[in-house]
Amino acid sequence: MILTVTLNSAVDQTWIVPDFRIHAIHRSRRVIRQPGGKGVNVARVLSALGINVCATGFVGGQNGRWMTKALESDGIPSDFVWIGKETRTCLTLLDLDHGTQTEVLEPGPTVSEAEWKQLVAKVATWAEQSSFVACSGSLPPGVPENAYGELIGVARSRGAAVWLDTSGKALQHGWSARPDGIKVNQEEAGHLLGKVVSSRAETIAAARALVRDIGQTVIVTAGSQGLAAVVGEETFWVTPPTVQAVNPVGSGDAFLAGWLAASHQKKSGEEALALATACAAANVLRETAGIEKQQVWALLKEVRVEKVID
Repeated sequence: MILTVTLNSAVDQTWIVPDFRIHAIHRSRRVIRQPGGKGVNVARVLSALGINVCATGFVGGQNGRWMTKALESDGIPSDFVWIGKETRTCLTLLDLDHGTQTEVLEPGPTVSEAEWKQLVAKVATWAEQSSFVACSGSLPPGVPENAYGELIGVARSRGAAVWLDTSGKALQHGWSARPDGIKVNQEEAGHLLGKVVSSRAETIAAARALVRDIGQTVIVTAGSQGLAAVVGEETFWVTPPTVQAVNPVGSGDAFLAGWLAASHQKKSGEEALALATACAAANVLRETAGIEKQQVWALLKEVRVEKVID
């Protein structure tokens, strides 16, 4: 099975707002509510792909109760640590007429030291029966800056491989703990390396440089351009299908889920990258984070994975 960790979970609300403009009054066409946070998004896609998964992290208050019930209703197992503060709400304003999305993210609730220790213990327990642990998203107030570093150490000591998808100081600390794999975008890779990463050549070089530093698998995404990946001794460039995006929110999480699903099933690096990219492309076709399995299989045929030899 695969464990996903969401330290800063959220109730995600997507408001469909036609012709959205600032300094104007709008009426939403409809509102969609679903459990969110990066790790929760990963768990949703893993479940859709038929992978045995459990979502953990922090939840609290009425939002937390709603989240756990909604996950249960969707058939996604969870085992969260309950905290004394309310789970946050995050808002996406989606203008389908103009193809724009605006995100407003509420600050996360403060987590106590005792609650943090409960989470570490829970991850340790689940890691013993997991092939992979996915640590995703931002850190809420109250948890240590090295939170992911600690979780990486705990999970790996129990035999699980750990993937990290975060940013800022959380990424810097987690990266130094040498996870089994990291997924970063060009900007995040640039921050780690102290240089600008924008072109295809720079993206490939960044992935290789990061692998030299941590010695594991590194994926550097470049939006619609594609992505560079170093898997073992091989370097790949992946070109995604051309699609008309509806909402990109959650596409990185769908990518990680696809990679983990294929890796869990012992697929090759090329196969894992292809499935991951198809999942990301399928995600952007929806109004909310998630995939339609049939779309993934259709898009899989349009993904191009090429080995970089130089």
